[in-house]
Amino acid sequence: MFRLMLLFSLLATTVALPRPLDRGPVRNPRQPLDIANPQDENYVLRNGTLAFNFTNFGFFGNDGPSQSSSLDDPCSGTWAPQFEYPEGSDAQYLFQGGLWVGALIDYGDSLVPRVSVGTDGWQNPSVAEFHAGEAPNNGIVLRSNLPDATDCFGNSIYDPNAQANIEAVAVYSDTLTDQLFVMPVPLDGQHRPLGLEITQIARLWTAPEFARFVILDYEIENIGEHALVDPVIGFYMDCDVGVAGVNNEHIDDITGAFVIDSETDRTIAWTADNDGRSVGGGPIVLPHAFGMAPLSIELGSIAANYPGSYNWWNPNPDVNLDFGPAWQDTPTWTSSRGTPIRDSESYDILAGNEIDYGTYAIRATHPAQNDDYECHTGGEHEWRQVNLDDQTQRDIADGYDVRFLLGIEKFGRYDYTDTTGACHYRLEPHETSTVTFVMFIGEYFHDPAHPQPDPANLDSTLFHYEGLRWTYALSRVVYDSDYTFQPPSHPQNMQVVQAQSGQIPLEWDSPAHGEIAGYRVYGRPDSGQGERVELTTGTIVDEEFVVTGLTNGDDWLIEVVSVDAQSFESAPSKQIVRVGAIPRTVFPLAGSTPVVSTRSRGSRQMIQRSRITASCASIRRYKPNSTI
Repeated sequence: MFRLMLLFSLLATTVALPRPLDRGPVRNPRQPLDIANPQDENYVLRNGTLAFNFTNFGFFGNDGPSQSSSLDDPCSGTWAPQFEYPEGSDAQYLFQGGLWVGALIDYGDSLVPRVSVGTDGWQNPSVAEFHAGEAPNNGIVLRSNLPDATDCFGNSIYDPNAQANIEAVAVYSDTLTDQLFVMPVPLDGQHRPLGLEITQIARLWTAPEFARFVILDYEIENIGEHALVDPVIGFYMDCDVGVAGVNNEHIDDITGAFVIDSETDRTIAWTADNDGRSVGGGPIVLPHAFGMAPLSIELGSIAANYPGSYNWWNPNPDVNLDFGPAWQDTPTWTSSRGTPIRDSESYDILAGNEIDYGTYAIRATHPAQNDDYECHTGGEHEWRQVNLDDQTQRDIADGYDVRFLLGIEKFGRYDYTDTTGACHYRLEPHETSTVTFVMFIGEYFHDPAHPQPDPANLDSTLFHYEGLRWTYALSRVVYDSDYTFQPPSHPQNMQVVQAQSGQIPLEWDSPAHGEIAGYRVYGRPDSGQGERVELTTGTIVDEEFVVTGLTNGDDWLIEVVSVDAQSFESAPSKQIVRVGAIPRTVFPLAGSTPVVSTRSRGSRQMIQRSRITASCASIRRYKPNSTI
């Protein structure tokens, strides 16, 4: 952690997030049916470390490969991976997730709770209330701060205003009510919009240590006619951690949360497989955990020093088995089921302040929880008794079909403090608010060297949280610098300058980003199939190097990486080179720069970005050996 401490010492503390886009002049509120053909799109973000299916309709992930409703990867025409890590492994750490935004709509004489969702995660078909604008000019915008970034057709996507190696900008709203696109909410009826337009920017980097997270910047604008009182935002995540194409991977998930204590409290929510093995047993192929956490919310919000809410539940057609933890003083519906159905119930959970105990601890005794925070009416809350039989409790504790909702209360402009000391917020028509979250991988939640001895009786002391903390901390380093700190990017224009007997002479240009201290050269014999070895002795400062002592005719995969002052490596520039070939024979690797393509399927156009640059395995500078 020494390097991380050095990074934090070099960077400023939390800074205000700039407005991601110039939204232009204020427009009149949209009418319910002004979008007849929403340009809903998806694409797969790939940075050489993870692959993530991302949309412009408030939805993340994908249906399973065998489901007819699944989205394709438009470049390959095959199934789009959900949240795959490592890229190409088929290990998926997210099934489906969605943005949830709720508020009390101020009608003058009443306040009515409404929640708009990217997916409700339970109804079939699912409730999906965000959509892009009408085609053809409301698609996803792709950009990069790397000068050599191109789409799959060779068109440059370089943008000097981009703040990450990969950026995808999506704009969507909740104003569409046509039931052809938006199904009614059970018990509530037709969708009633909050009147939101959301600008969503995904940001990724390619340096391996910084490639395990996706920062999500949001600008939320009230384009409706009514003020929104006490608005709340959250992310619903149903991870179903498992191997793509394997059935029943959803039945053994565990989830939990913990609060990061620093200048501001933040809650990290996580989900993992119960023991790191696929549902059929065998070796550990799913050792990592999926994490989600807020990074920031605009100055003045209660969430500046408030950990928010974290709730989990396991839906079930049998209401007697539909369960989620709840305080005794929460609304009465929580005593009979865990899954929120009506808008009012979804708002209850988003704004409820509750942070649930982990699924693995359902059979434990839990002390009262205190939610006493500044500008918030808090107190001691006793937990409801678990109304499930012992065997069902054991099933949940050992891994079950479970999902979580991580929320922030509240965002918007400060309004007033009531007589109990609670602060209230509003978002007036034409006002905007900014929120930032991060989704990420925490490596080695399960240690393959010390696995769970009995997946039917989990030992929580074997859970390792260091990987979640580490990746989250690295995302904060980038975010808290207002993106002025850039991880090292790959060396540019790598080439073999002259073939010689038994040698590979290399040269390259400096990278576009990062405070570079030098370079390292690696190689893999047998066209990249052999063991990876370092060919330099430590870090070199010259932008050239000669690999010697090789055998003519052998094919080597040569990788050159940039190294910054903290010893973080970039993703490599790489080529397969035949030693001693005259004239030299060089086999460039496909996909050495960011690429993206578009393809239409019915009324939905999909966009996908292929690999920015192939990536070496992540540097593991720690081995989890403690618990919290």
